[in-house]
Amino acid sequence: MPPLRVAVIGAGRLGPSFALECARAGFSTVLEDVMPHKLRRAGEQIEQAGLDVELASTVEAAVREADIAIDFVPDELESKLEIFSLIDRMAPPKTVICTPTDA
Repeated sequence: MPPLRVAVIGAGRLGPSFALECARAGFSTVLEDVMPHKLRRAGEQIEQAGLDVELASTVEAAVREADIAIDFVPDELESKLEIFSLIDRMAPPKTVICTPTDA
């Protein structure tokens, strides 16, 4: 059985670290961000760790084969609703959508 595919949405403060931990745990991992400079910075961090994490510049590319999608976008209602809507439309029906919280 192939490893679970985890899509990490958001390469800001926490996303890259979480993606690296997923890769260390043996999951097939993709990290997405629409901001190219954030993906570049995350790519450097991933390269230094020597792990295999795919980078994606669109939510669609990140979630099209995802078993789990975890969003790390800022906790702003409109941003969350937009990301959840995109994931819901673009991910397979089997995909579990998760979001961390500070509460």
